[in-house]
Amino acid sequence: MVRYPYLLLDADNTLFDFDTANRRAFSAVCAACDIPDTDEHFLLYETCNNAMWEAFDRGIYPKDYIVVERFRLFFEKLGLQRDAKACNEIHLSVLGGSKL
Repeated sequence: MVRYPYLLLDADNTLFDFDTANRRAFSAVCAACDIPDTDEHFLLYETCNNAMWEAFDRGIYPKDYIVVERFRLFFEKLGLQRDAKACNEIHLSVLGGSKL
């Protein structure tokens, strides 16, 4: 019998439908921040989000920075002023399945 000291699981689209949860979380941010919840806005957010995660993967920014910066960049591109940190908290709360 082989024993393993650790068991690693990839939750993103393995243990739960991350794409659906991510879209739902984005919708919650839009509702809370008075932003139209459109496919175009979601694609723009995803562009900002993916750029930040790519920078994280290259070791450029720490996670705590990128999870807020992705929203700041998104709002900047829309020409809006919103609280990026609060939006990240809403996003993570909904993504994790907790109620607001």
